[in-house]
Amino acid sequence: MVEAEGVALRVDAVTETDKIELLSDHSTADPNVTEKVREGGKYVVVDTTVRNDDTQDMDLTCGFAVQAKLVTEPAAEYGPEDSLYRVPGNPECNDNLGPGFDTTMTWVFVVPKDRKVTALGFANPEYSFDDLTYISIDGIDSERPKGKGPHPTTGADAADSDAGAESSASTAAPAAEENDGNAGGSDNATGAAAGGAPAYGAGCSASQAGMPARDGSGEPLVCAFMGGSKYTWVYGPEPQGAGTAEVGGECVDGEQGGQDAAGHVLICSGGQWYPGP
Repeated sequence: MVEAEGVALRVDAVTETDKIELLSDHSTADPNVTEKVREGGKYVVVDTTVRNDDTQDMDLTCGFAVQAKLVTEPAAEYGPEDSLYRVPGNPECNDNLGPGFDTTMTWVFVVPKDRKVTALGFANPEYSFDDLTYISIDGIDSERPKGKGPHPTTGADAADSDAGAESSASTAAPAAEENDGNAGGSDNATGAAAGGAPAYGAGCSASQAGMPARDGSGEPLVCAFMGGSKYTWVYGPEPQGAGTAEVGGECVDGEQGGQDAAGHVLICSGGQWYPGP
């Protein structure tokens, strides 16, 4: 277990693959959706154990309780895929992890096929947003341990894979501090300094797009896509709670703060909910 402020994490296994099986959006049964990685990419599936060292509950799959990034060589950082509640064995939406408890948690990342995975970074964003603690990844498996979701297919065509090798972890900083341009935390006229908590005008990441947060004074924020590779925290409505709305569902014009099952904030327009902002 590697400890950071408010959270501890252990890497249990790391696998590379080109296909994964996930639950459908409305199923908690056996995996029933097969997804193939985008052309030129590979899935990196990181099985971890997460311990809540904070004083508040953690929603690991539909909240932003733990910030996670995968580090590669050449130097870049990648956020996890969205809707991690669809990964078999992961906590469900709003299945809170209480202080002092731990649970298994699987993260799924997509990176270019020719990149070598070097580390996993993590943080409790309430204390150390974008100031990550890193666990080095020394080996990659081509087949995951039995019983772990999301059941990647075997025989993945991944560069630098080492079939049968064990994954080990130790604290280490990444070789370089460059990233892929999606990470938040950059300064601007009104945003928080790098490593600070979410604030209006501060950067956020692609994995946070559409998700709510609060600034230091408790005002609601939403991570908005600004074009290119830029994501920024903007003021948003008071969230109603995950599962209170769905894309295409009916709403009353002027209604605000509806959220889909994954917690993304939706916009009501013309009597219908749309992705937003």
